[in-house]
Amino acid sequence: MLWHEGDHEAADRVFERALAAHDEYPPALAGRARVALARGAWGRAVELLERAHRHSPEPTTAWLLGDAGTAAGDHAGAAQAYASVVDAGRRSDRRTLARYYATKGLERDEALRLAAAERGVRADIYTEDAHAWALYRAGKLTEARAASDRALALGTRDARLLYHAGAIRIALGDLKEGERLVRAALALNPGFDMTGAAEAERLLARRKPPLGSAR
Repeated sequence: MLWHEGDHEAADRVFERALAAHDEYPPALAGRARVALARGAWGRAVELLERAHRHSPEPTTAWLLGDAGTAAGDHAGAAQAYASVVDAGRRSDRRTLARYYATKGLERDEALRLAAAERGVRADIYTEDAHAWALYRAGKLTEARAASDRALALGTRDARLLYHAGAIRIALGDLKEGERLVRAALALNPGFDMTGAAEAERLLARRKPPLGSAR
């Protein structure tokens, strides 16, 4: 909860307490790695995520490890981690694999197929969000907007949900509301995802008028 609220310092302290109670607990290691990534401590993030992945080779942890390796300049290690996302996702976690593909702009047809199949099993807000983002990447904007609306239906404060909703609305021409949502995502948790946060910043930068232009 603290992480999603953008309070990285407090989140890190609680993850540290979790590790004091349960040494090498993979979710707490991954949590501390998220904080390290938000701080730009790439080497520290890699070290924590390698430990987490060794104990629990889940696709989300492998994805984070790939991002940390890329940021640290370990492209071979990152490629291996990303391959683990695909392998583990195909075996046991279609939603994470769909979200990974859509986030990275890869395998768009496969991302859409995986997200749609998962939605037939569990149509919760995070599955709706994964489906919305896969639809967005595939250029199916009207359907993406409907899925995004369902993902926001509970008012969940998650920067990723807000960013996706905002980007979809901007693509559909609803610029004011779209920009509001993207700004809200970055204000809530600017480190929510390395790829998504960077995209959000670029999206807002493209929307800014040139210096000296008429308002």
